Amino acid sequence: MAGRTSFDASELLDVDNLDDDSITGTRIGWLGDWNGNLKFEDGILTLCRSSLDAVKSHGVQIDDIDDEPGMKTILPQLWRAWNSVRSAMIASTFTPMFDLGSLLGDSSRIKEELKWEIKQGLSVTDDDLRHAKQVEEEYSTFLDGLFKSHDFLALPSAQVWPFEANQAWPTAIGDAKMDTYHRWMEVCVPVSFGGLPCTTVPVGFGDNGLPMGLQLFARHGDDLKLLQFSVFYHNWTDWPSKVDWINDEGRSLTYNQPFAGTIHYDFYVVQQQCLLESCGVAGMTAPSKRSDLKRRRLPNENTLGSKCEDSMCHWSPIVARIPHMFQVVGRVT
Repeated sequence: MAGRTSFDASELLDVDNLDDDSITGTRIGWLGDWNGNLKFEDGILTLCRSSLDAVKSHGVQIDDIDDEPGMKTILPQLWRAWNSVRSAMIASTFTPMFDLGSLLGDSSRIKEELKWEIKQGLSVTDDDLRHAKQVEEEYSTFLDGLFKSHDFLALPSAQVWPFEANQAWPTAIGDAKMDTYHRWMEVCVPVSFGGLPCTTVPVGFGDNGLPMGLQLFARHGDDLKLLQFSVFYHNWTDWPSKVDWINDEGRSLTYNQPFAGTIHYDFYVVQQQCLLESCGVAGMTAPSKRSDLKRRRLPNENTLGSKCEDSMCHWSPIVARIPHMFQVVGRVT
């Protein structure tokens, strides 16, 4: 998107007519820890699940479906297929432009994680990609089954709480050791690999004072329906107005009510392309209270490139995700 673009989002989302009657009967499937396949730090699942219970009083039905048939076996297949496609794409991006010896050698200045991705990508075979395509088709059928009885599905936006910026990435979640540098972001794979519309909404703070978010995602074509529900959730919970965001320089990051008129995209802080890899993983949650992003990294910040330490953001009511390109993370006024 080049230049400045604006539109009347309130008219598109019909925010004036969003009330209990408009969402009564909505069914959300809570996927939890995906039948034990996803590891989470303590408190995350409880906080996210309780945020869904909070909207039950508005006629929303919440179903625990993490034990649906096929749940146990489908995620490991998604992980393998997603890695094959991702690594192959990364390798195909960089290998035509750079000498492999220089790119992967000891004197190379790129991060070790990117070296690993390129090497993995070079080992991906046609059979691997054909298998990934088969998994995609099977997963599409699996999702169709879930969406027959549910309007939206829900997962936490991250598997770990925000961690210190000087930590490259979590090497373990509880007792579970991470076998790759990005295994702790596996919760993003079901949405990303399915290419599904998704919003990330805040669910508050854990007992440790750190924030967390919730992924709400829908079937293909239900983008507007998902956005309207997310606006309702935002208006009802109104988390951003409950938190005062101040950075280390004393600059207040003031929250403005969204969807009340025209949205100007150049008001948003965008986490753009980092060193040699683009952002676009799981939904962004907010920094901890009165915390600066320079001191605490969000759980799903890009780990291949730079830390984007110039970013200052706070909760946006709906965090728009544009996979593989960039990620809108907040508004500064």
